[in-house]
Amino acid sequence: MSSFVGPLQQFTTDLSSVEQAAIPYVQPVSTQGGALWMRQWSLLLTKGVPAGQPKQSLDLSPLNIEFTIDVPVGPRRSCVITVRNLGLDQMAGIAKEYNWVTLTAGYVSQSYKIFDGPISWFARGRESPTDTSLEIHGNEYDTEINTSAISVTLPAGSNDYDKMQACITAMNDAGSGNNIQLGYVSPSIDQSQTPRSQALFGSPRDVLRDIAQKNNASWHVADGKLNMVAQGDALNTGSAVVLNSKTGLIGTPRLTFQGGISGTCLLNGNITKHGLIQLNEQDINQQVQASSTGLPPGLAQTPEEAQMMALPAQIAWNGIYTVLSLKHRGNNRSQEWYTDFQTEAPGNIAAMVPKI
Repeated sequence: MSSFVGPLQQFTTDLSSVEQAAIPYVQPVSTQGGALWMRQWSLLLTKGVPAGQPKQSLDLSPLNIEFTIDVPVGPRRSCVITVRNLGLDQMAGIAKEYNWVTLTAGYVSQSYKIFDGPISWFARGRESPTDTSLEIHGNEYDTEINTSAISVTLPAGSNDYDKMQACITAMNDAGSGNNIQLGYVSPSIDQSQTPRSQALFGSPRDVLRDIAQKNNASWHVADGKLNMVAQGDALNTGSAVVLNSKTGLIGTPRLTFQGGISGTCLLNGNITKHGLIQLNEQDINQQVQASSTGLPPGLAQTPEEAQMMALPAQIAWNGIYTVLSLKHRGNNRSQEWYTDFQTEAPGNIAAMVPKI
């Protein structure tokens, strides 16, 4: 493991141009078919500065970086990024001054900004007598979702769309500098108007949760957009990311208890929450026919295993699935450079499978 010696490269830049800039740190990666190769990455930390001045950023890309970007069923992304072999004084200075992290990862052909948000906290330590580590924990839109407050009265004739717009206004007023806009809203979201005025008070998160529960939907904020997606619907209904052995699929996808599919592929930022992917349904069928232990039904060790083996192969007829959650994980000095995903089929196929 290499160590970093000397002062870190520090520069002043307008972050609006960072995502347009070329990423200088490249490393070959092999894959079947040659569809994805030559890994790229960039890790920038940013400190708060007075309004109107260029933001000051610190480039940690030359160091050993390990990351996990979690995109859960919940409303926001989180990250744990480990940077190794910084000096003790450097780690102390970073923890004191920097409050924003931007991680870009991908390939020469296409890279993705997989995390861009405030730093929640740091963890400093040693992995061995000679190797230090700095963990960066971040949560996108943390201030907007967790600390914003709403206090407004909507007039008679308002609907769920008006409530969502009021929540967006309250979250933008939280003062973190993000500008959230209304993104995709499923057509099935209730548009009926209230006969009387309605007061909204408390956390916008609670208001959005109530709207989602009423419409059998889920909401999340990503890339500056508040999306409200009904179960069985998807963001990019016109296109799907095709996953097979030539485009980075690793191993065989597996049917979950809820009727969806879980699997792993090479890191792919085109896979998004509530987006569509397309898999080879014949491969999934072969995986469904056996239990996780490889035992025949009569030798199942637990009721859960017995029920899993007894489930019919509830898969999408066209192999297209909606992504419910995903996780990007990688290390720029090892083979790890993957995206784990979990899906359900469009049309609420999960409701067809008994829940355990």
